[in-house]
Amino acid sequence: MKKALSLAFALVLVFALAVPTFAAAMTATGEAGSSNVTYTIGEGWTVNIPAADIAAAKFAEAGTAATQTLSITEANIKAGYEVNITVAYDVLASAEGAELEYTLYAGAVEVVSETTEILTVASGTTSGQVALKAVLAEDADLTVAGAYSDTLTFTATLAEAE
Repeated sequence: MKKALSLAFALVLVFALAVPTFAAAMTATGEAGSSNVTYTIGEGWTVNIPAADIAAAKFAEAGTAATQTLSITEANIKAGYEVNITVAYDVLASAEGAELEYTLYAGAVEVVSETTEILTVASGTTSGQVALKAVLAEDADLTVAGAYSDTLTFTATLAEAE
């Protein structure tokens, strides 16, 4: 078995070395030849959504905040483009129907609609991050017991850089 494998590998090696001799034939008359060198970098990125629930964090009182970090890493973005992250959210609601209003901030920017860009990473930049902060409304009624939650829906889009 070893001899058969050794013979097979030897034949593969011979053929592998023989291929380049046929790749570019040039004569001895001074003719020039050319070849191309190419390298391809795959496009992609990783969006790291906070592992801990932002909205489910325990707030001590109305007006306090819970903070997590959203990031983009390992970004390879084609020239002239950028990755934009937006987020949509609603209210903190309990299973019984009670609601708590809150405001979501990305850094110092208030997220006012689902089109508010909260993080942008441009071509040539490999990463970026922003602190997400959920702030309970000052007038939030914290007297109704229950487990309150909301779903944050993140959207990543590739767009031409402005």
